Amino acid sequence: MRFVFQMARRELRSSWRRLLFFFLSIAIGVGCIVAVRSMIQNANTAIALEARALLTADVQLDTNRPWDKETLDKINRIAAPLTTARTETIDSATMIRPADPQHNGAMMIELKGIEPPFPLYGEFELQNGEPFDHALLADHGAIVAPALL
Repeated sequence: MRFVFQMARRELRSSWRRLLFFFLSIAIGVGCIVAVRSMIQNANTAIALEARALLTADVQLDTNRPWDKETLDKINRIAAPLTTARTETIDSATMIRPADPQHNGAMMIELKGIEPPFPLYGEFELQNGEPFDHALLADHGAIVAPALL
């Protein structure tokens, strides 16, 4: 056993820089993993706390295809005793660019088609302070975020 400790002491004396580099690499790696994990936990917590306001509802079911009647019947059967209201929306991601040729560039936007009970949670307030009313959408109306304008 004495031989092992003597060899370890010799190696430590002759290559202490490599050992220090090794331990620093391990410490930096562990620190990065802890920092990323903490950031992910904080993001998950923030999203969970604001989920209702972000979704404008308690639960959201999505599909990229039209719902078939059988699936909708199952969803309605399961949800019926638990829900008080329901609305359907249609979302489409697209890009726009200004009509003025002097302004170039494009912006990614999301178009959302909504039904009258939307939003189920929270209220929309327009820039002039008035509350959102579905009558604004009559005859192909639209509500646009100020950032888009």
